[in-house]
Amino acid sequence: AVDFAGTGPCVARGINTPFCYVYAMALYCLKCVTVPRLPNNAGSARPVTAVAPPGTILSAMPPAPVAARHVMAHFVGPLLFGALVQAVPG
Repeated sequence: AVDFAGTGPCVARGINTPFCYVYAMALYCLKCVTVPRLPNNAGSARPVTAVAPPGTILSAMPPAPVAARHVMAHFVGPLLFGALVQAVPG
């Protein structure tokens, strides 16, 4: 489970990110750390849950601007890898 509780609210610029992007980045990070050679499929994603409060920069809701959504989404990977390095050293 990945919980982004405490994430700040949406901003007036297009860097807000729809949650689907954040979930995809979380799946990618967990896959890299656990079974990187496993093909992507619904079965490998099913055990992973992720949540972010609606209306935050990582769970933007319409009409929040999201044109540059990839900017924030690409910070999710380093954040999760930093947290997971404690569980899987090296």
